[in-house]
Amino acid sequence: MSARGVEKQIEIREIQQGDFPEFRSIMRDFYRHAGNRIPENVEMELLFTRATHRQSNLVFIAAFDKGELIGILSLTFGESSYEVAPFAWCDDVYVNENHRNKGIGRMLLQRAQEIAKKRKCSSILLGVGQDEIGAQKFYQSLGFIDLNSKLMSLPVERAEGEGNIHVRALNPDERTWVSQFITHHWGDEQVIARGIIYYPHQLPGLVALYDQQRVGLLTYHIEGGSCEIVTLNSTKSSMGMGTALIEAVKASARQEGCKRLWLVTSNDNLNALRFYQKRGFELVAVHRNGITHMRTLKPMIPLRGADQIPLRDEIELEMLL
Repeated sequence: MSARGVEKQIEIREIQQGDFPEFRSIMRDFYRHAGNRIPENVEMELLFTRATHRQSNLVFIAAFDKGELIGILSLTFGESSYEVAPFAWCDDVYVNENHRNKGIGRMLLQRAQEIAKKRKCSSILLGVGQDEIGAQKFYQSLGFIDLNSKLMSLPVERAEGEGNIHVRALNPDERTWVSQFITHHWGDEQVIARGIIYYPHQLPGLVALYDQQRVGLLTYHIEGGSCEIVTLNSTKSSMGMGTALIEAVKASARQEGCKRLWLVTSNDNLNALRFYQKRGFELVAVHRNGITHMRTLKPMIPLRGADQIPLRDEIELEMLL
């Protein structure tokens, strides 16, 4: 039967009251397939009750073929300390062995996108093992992006009127805007990192657009097979701009043959440390008194930073490409 024919006979919907027998059966199959302990009946009932509660943050999306539950996907909704919009975590996707390679998983994930969109989510996240090459390719075909070796993200398209994010390369005629943008965010048109003075308006960069308006900027410097993120700022926080810019600079760095993406931030910038590590960067060095030495080049740097933390050290993070 063609994929279109399968779609016509498959019903995709959220689990409802009355579905428990079918739910219990497929979940037992799933736990066996995953090699996990099969929960007791009472545990299964509690999970089902939680998922079918109106205000639950857990949703099971099911695929039915003539009343038989043949595929299931779970979504857990949460709030991020970094994104104002909630996100959805896709924990399990399972299709009965007799119904695989018929597009059921794709249909379940498409419905997951619709539900995440209704809940104003910024993205759907899921974990994939490094050795699960087939799964990685499948999710990539649906638009998922590698955040690191184990985490993938699918940006959720916003409803009409809410705007969409687009990233493009910086144009040469935007240098004046870059200088103004950097001065606004950094207090000066020059930026210092590891004792090197950069003028971001002279560097290659990426621009994030929201409703065709410039709202984010990342500038970078490539040298010796490494790409350094020099600046990353946005005028609209918590909307996925930073993540979109990171993904774009990863692609640009790889295209240029870089094997390493790196940056430095200040020891007081806890938000940046959280942001970059959540997106796959690793802390590789603490350059003690790096900012203290930087004041010889830029005396205007304050002695204390965010939350009145003494501003002294440079923290280096990297991601291997």
